[in-house]
Amino acid sequence: EKFVFIEGPECVMGDFSNNIIGVVQNNSGKDYDYLQITFTIYDAQGNVIDSAFANVNNVKAGGTWRFEAMFFEEEAASWELDEITGW
Repeated sequence: EKFVFIEGPECVMGDFSNNIIGVVQNNSGKDYDYLQITFTIYDAQGNVIDSAFANVNNVKAGGTWRFEAMFFEEEAASWELDEITGW
């Protein structure tokens, strides 16, 4: 695996926004100038209702990134990792 979660991800529902948080480790063997993580948010019927993403610059090989991907949809019932991309 190029990227491994060492904490989370977990969803924290708040009063004004919701966040999927965690820590991912760069096990790719290369430095990244930019990384982005994306999650798809679903309602109770399984419909896509939102997405959440976070991005960061300069994650070295072996480095970790504490991310916080924000979304606002109150009807969120579940979520899943979409992708981690970067260059």
